[in-house]
Amino acid sequence: MKWFGLCMFVIAFLAATNTRAFDPLFDARIDYAVGTWPASVSAADLDGDEDNDLAAANSGSADVSILLNNGNGTFQAIVNYDVGGGPISIFASDIDGDGDNDLAVANVGSRSISIMLNGGDGTFQAAVDYGVGVSPHSVFGCDLDGDGDDDLAAANWNSCNVSILLNNGDGTFQTAVDYGVGSYPYSVFASDIDGDGNNDLAVANTYSNNICILLNRTIVSAIGEEPGTGPLTKFRFSSQNYPNPFNSQTTIAYSISQRSEVKIDIFDVLGRRIACFSEGKMEPGSHQITWDAKGAPSGIYFYKLRAGDFRETKRMLLLK
Repeated sequence: MKWFGLCMFVIAFLAATNTRAFDPLFDARIDYAVGTWPASVSAADLDGDEDNDLAAANSGSADVSILLNNGNGTFQAIVNYDVGGGPISIFASDIDGDGDNDLAVANVGSRSISIMLNGGDGTFQAAVDYGVGVSPHSVFGCDLDGDGDDDLAAANWNSCNVSILLNNGDGTFQTAVDYGVGSYPYSVFASDIDGDGNNDLAVANTYSNNICILLNRTIVSAIGEEPGTGPLTKFRFSSQNYPNPFNSQTTIAYSISQRSEVKIDIFDVLGRRIACFSEGKMEPGSHQITWDAKGAPSGIYFYKLRAGDFRETKRMLLLK
């Protein structure tokens, strides 16, 4: 009883002297109406003003609601865009490589993934649908084939498989290829699980009570030096990496004349991506990165710049 009385005294004392410990973490809720039966929501900068907007997949009304942020956590009136039947999952990513976030929507009713390409200001083109398995419940986007653009993986509930949609580089996709997983897959996630530089897949299977791991064995073939392709006046490597040959570290410089999303990938001679520098949206001017290759063996490597529609690859030599 003495210990109980002491504990009660301490609690009362803290409540009286440190009221912040009991302050609520959130303000009172603010509700924003969207379509019917919203099943999924995603946050990303959709209109290029560097704050997070919202996109909601509305399963009942078969559309996507866009809520543009005013910059202070309040939102403009919604705008709805039609997609396939029964949209249940939504993912935001730069699908067509133009520097703004597009949307991929899994439609459980129409067995499809709807692609909504962004005009750059938070408005979207009419959705284009791509067939996948039966009742896709989840969609995830990332680079699966090592070419620098975002591909898609969809977990198909009723067909018990995962559909892979490879990006052609312009926001259009090849015919889906399916891989069997466990019973009634509900969610899919991509990450480099085995540390080889490729994005693998983890799939949550509801009825078989397990997680399936699909290890990606992509090897980027035909890697080699290539001249710059695309808007050469806007992006370029400033020069060859320096030093070259190099031991352990080398600097790669590039220049851009307009604000753009920049990625630099490093490949070995087998075409395997072994490093990726995602610079994000960079301002115009000269920039550089440093690659620390202390864990890599001696040999020839290639570094590839991706900025907007521009691509350029150069060769370098690591000597230890």
